[in-house]
Amino acid sequence: MCRKRLPMLLLHIMKTRLQGPRRKMRNTLLRMRRRTRNSSVKMKNRLISTVMKWES
Repeated sequence: MCRKRLPMLLLHIMKTRLQGPRRKMRNTLLRMRRRTRNSSVKMKNRLISTVMKWES
């Protein structure tokens, strides 16, 4: 389930990032973190950290 959802999340993040406002994007990331449980945590955290790198 999570693996199927991840690419969509990535796309959504990219879209929000292209739109501009950082606050919106950070909200998306926080929502992702909250929704996350168990083993997919590591993957999502890695994704989040890469996105944060892009942001800075």
